[in-house]
Amino acid sequence: MIYNIQGLRFLASFSIVIAHVILFGNDKYGLGLSGLDGLTDYLMIGVDMFFVISGFIMVYVKQLERPTDKKPHYLKIAGRFLYKRATRIYPVYWLLCAALLPIFFMYPHWINSCAENPTSLLHSFLLLPDAGIPLIMVAWTLEFEMFFYLVFALTLWFGTLTQLFMITVLLGGFVVAGIIWPDIQHVNAYVHLMTSSLLCYFIAGMWLAYFYSCIKNVRVYLVLSLPALIGALVWMFQYRLGEIDRFIHFGPVAVLSVAVLLLCEKAGWTAFKLFQKWGGNISYSLYLVHVLVISAWGRILSAFLDNGLVLSTLFVTGSVAGSIIAATILYYGFEKT
Repeated sequence: MIYNIQGLRFLASFSIVIAHVILFGNDKYGLGLSGLDGLTDYLMIGVDMFFVISGFIMVYVKQLERPTDKKPHYLKIAGRFLYKRATRIYPVYWLLCAALLPIFFMYPHWINSCAENPTSLLHSFLLLPDAGIPLIMVAWTLEFEMFFYLVFALTLWFGTLTQLFMITVLLGGFVVAGIIWPDIQHVNAYVHLMTSSLLCYFIAGMWLAYFYSCIKNVRVYLVLSLPALIGALVWMFQYRLGEIDRFIHFGPVAVLSVAVLLLCEKAGWTAFKLFQKWGGNISYSLYLVHVLVISAWGRILSAFLDNGLVLSTLFVTGSVAGSIIAATILYYGFEKT
């Protein structure tokens, strides 16, 4: 286990929670948190960090597997990999989707009310790309994850370095096609996903895993990467979310943050290991459940209290604490079982 990555998983998820607390508090309940609106553009980098970490973990785990004298059939390897990823992603996601179904049918205007296109239950449950927002709004990122897992599974038969080059060329080619012919991104939701620059995060994460196993002079790389991270932060704060391509905006910080923490881990610089382990464990549930908690808590409070400092304080503290408690219960009571 890489504790610093576990801690970063929690930090990435928690940053998204705070961003949505601010956005929901202002847009839905008018809580007067407008002074914090500017933060949300940068807190959303948690999504980008998740993508880098996903790419890293896939290659890191593959490198840890011990080779056997008799290689199983390719289809068995790919099938086993996809089964493991599906059983990691879908069960808790389906549980929360099922919990939303009664609300979706009885009060459809409560679910993604600002979306231009209606939510498709089929696409939502299967995590297939669609023009509409998924039933759980943050699940759009899982569509990217599942596509990456499929590409990774199709190339598992090859050695790590060969696989990295193959995926880099394949995904990189899709991204370049989207840059050269931007109109193809509007063909349908599948093409839009396959040509998104967000796929570059998975590529970066995979190569970080490869170099992590090779690096020896850790402190030298730390001396080089820390100033680069500071420069990337300065660059990131020059723009608001959506002003430039997301990967160009957040990419340097997201990739270098993972790289620096990996170098720190290799140098033996870790702290609060139990906290980082717990935080990493609940991060996926926290990412999924927090929107439900924030929405439910906001509706309950607004039904009994008028806008004001008390309402704002209770909304923020209750949303954050409730999300963490719900995520912890989901992980230890459902995910881990």
